[in-house]
Amino acid sequence: MSRPLWKGTVSFGLVNIPVALYGATDELKVSFRTLHKGCAAPIAQQHTCTACKQVVERADEVKGYEVEEGRFVVMEEADFAGLPVASQTSIKVVGFVDSFQVDPRQLDEPYFMGIGQTKRGKVNVVDQGAAKGFALLHAAMQKLDKLAVAKVTMRQREKLVVFRPYGDVMLLQTLRWPDELRSAEAPALPEVSDKELALAESLVNAIGGCDLTKFSDEYREALEKVIQAKAAGQPVVSAVPTEAEATVDVMGGLEASLAALRGAV
Repeated sequence: MSRPLWKGTVSFGLVNIPVALYGATDELKVSFRTLHKGCAAPIAQQHTCTACKQVVERADEVKGYEVEEGRFVVMEEADFAGLPVASQTSIKVVGFVDSFQVDPRQLDEPYFMGIGQTKRGKVNVVDQGAAKGFALLHAAMQKLDKLAVAKVTMRQREKLVVFRPYGDVMLLQTLRWPDELRSAEAPALPEVSDKELALAESLVNAIGGCDLTKFSDEYREALEKVIQAKAAGQPVVSAVPTEAEATVDVMGGLEASLAALRGAV
């Protein structure tokens, strides 16, 4: 795995297991620089002090909280590190839940959680006691099909998290706090008849399942092709996608969809 993003312990009752968190995803996107339109050269982004108008280097920047307009409390790194919050160094399991008890809106960033290593001399090793504790927690949760609920502080923010067995590691996901969730506002749905519902169910079954590992980012792939063509001085072919119109005759649309799928088999 890559370098750990967080190191500490998982507290499971009175059992403490050293663990480390690693990134579980890579964000694949096409990145752009901001250029001067006239000469196509990158524009330098500088931080300038609003008082003395000097350009400020990153090493001279500190965090500040505005307690009232124009008056700030300056925060040093020691102020954050010295907070009396156990979740900075420990992921304390506070309970176990079934997956359906977690609101899907809460799920946020995923991380791999593996057994932590301790340094002995110049070598990092896995303590066998820690490995046994991790293995037992992993096996018990897998057998019971449970998610552990805990808290952890990362990047100066405390997060509610859940984690579950995933291969030989745990998959930990940060959660949004309940008061960060918005309620859905929508008009009441119309009633549907048994016949309409049966037809919709038939179409769902006819379309069938799909393999999520087979999908790719078509927008990014198309964008990369345009960039490569422009870099090579080749012409770029534009194709504006058309917006689909809403189906007025829903039952007719369902029946036509089923007929098309059955004809393609």
